[in-house]
Amino acid sequence: MNIIKCKNVFIIVVISIIAFCNLLCADISIENAFSLLENKKYNESISVFSNLIDKNDTISYFYYGRGVAYLYLNAIENAVNDFDKAISFNSNFVDAYYGLIIANIELENYEDAMKFLNDAIKIDDSYYELYYVRAILHYKDKNYKSAISDFNHILEQRNSLNSLYGRAISQYKLNNFIDAKNDLDAFLHNNKTDNALIEECQRLLNFINKD
Repeated sequence: MNIIKCKNVFIIVVISIIAFCNLLCADISIENAFSLLENKKYNESISVFSNLIDKNDTISYFYYGRGVAYLYLNAIENAVNDFDKAISFNSNFVDAYYGLIIANIELENYEDAMKFLNDAIKIDDSYYELYYVRAILHYKDKNYKSAISDFNHILEQRNSLNSLYGRAISQYKLNNFIDAKNDLDAFLHNNKTDNALIEECQRLLNFINKD
């Protein structure tokens, strides 16, 4: 199972940061930097964030924004450095932790990613994307019971088709076929768009029904 749409969280996050940054400084380039990032103009946003850092190198949000841009450009080492810097100025900056986690996964540093996940969850245990990524890492490590525990935590709080699918295939790996079938049926009932996952669910259901 691959990490699904993890990077997409960042654009949601940065919009809410613009207003905060404007309180710190009247410089219009702050809003411009995040606007460029939101509109996927990553190279341009890096240039503006770098200029902002030159003016004030202690604002964690500037490093975070530039780190997100680097991440989308697959300049992963640069992203790691910026997320680290953001956290050094704000040790509770969970969004920067999330960026650091995704960057480490891109580098296949899974142990480091898991450490940062656990640290971030201690800071904000309501950040459900952290549980989702941790569940995927547990699944990758064949620790299916822990993956199910994290998927359960998400599904207790909100509807999440990705988590429902993840729990289903984790149950399947544990030969919990009844639970897997229930989750697969629920996924198929609610998902009307993702044909690839629908086909995979139907394939697994066929195996279960044969048994």
